[in-house]
Amino acid sequence: MVRAAKLQPGDRLIVDYLNGVIVITPKVDAHCARNDLMSFAGIGKGLWGDTPGQVNTTLAGLRDAWER
Repeated sequence: MVRAAKLQPGDRLIVDYLNGVIVITPKVDAHCARNDLMSFAGIGKGLWGDTPGQVNTTLAGLRDAWER
C-alpha cells in the first residue's frame, strides 16, 4: 500500500480516526505547488477573450449554440 500511495521516507502524514476507521493521508506542504489548488489560478486566462466585452461576446455565441 505504501508503494501504491507513492509515499517516501520523510513524507509527512495526517492521521484521522473517522467512524471507527483510521485514515492516513499525505500532508501537502504550502510550497508544494503541484498539489495546491491555487496553482491552477489563471490557467484559463484569455480563453474566452481578453476583455470583459470579448468574454461576453464569446459566451453569448456559445449560449446561442446550445440546443434548446
